Amino acid sequence: MQRQLRNKKKDYVEEVESLNLEEETEKILIKGYSYIESLRNYNNRIPDEKMSMQIDRLEGTTRRIFDEVKQHPEKTGKLRRLMDYYLPTVDSILARYAQFDNNNITGENVEASKQQISETMGTINEGFDNILNSLYSEDKMDITSDLVVLKQMFEGDGLLDNKKP
Repeated sequence: MQRQLRNKKKDYVEEVESLNLEEETEKILIKGYSYIESLRNYNNRIPDEKMSMQIDRLEGTTRRIFDEVKQHPEKTGKLRRLMDYYLPTVDSILARYAQFDNNNITGENVEASKQQISETMGTINEGFDNILNSLYSEDKMDITSDLVVLKQMFEGDGLLDNKKP
């Protein structure tokens, strides 16, 4: 299993390096991949089905964030807070949750902490969804501008009924 993970990471590193991206972007993508693998690892270690679904969602969103940056490296700068704070914090939180589960640590405080983490996963997922959406915001503005210009050109060429909105 450990060998498979090393091979997957090696393949991913080779793929990223083959894209000839700037060094900062390569580092971020490789580190991001490590966080994605870490999420997968926590998910495998945490038996709670509700938590598993939340971690699956988080993993998928995180993967899409890094896929977007891989395709559009100019968006790398938008990931600073994600890389410096959000991902390390989520990683730390899930590590503690998994530790509680795997070491059969029980008690009122432990259960309260696990409950609090579980309840916060929805907020974490919402935040990561918003990070992903922010990566697409410039694309949306470009598309909107293109559509306005296209409509104006059609109207200017007499190809549209000007009575329609």
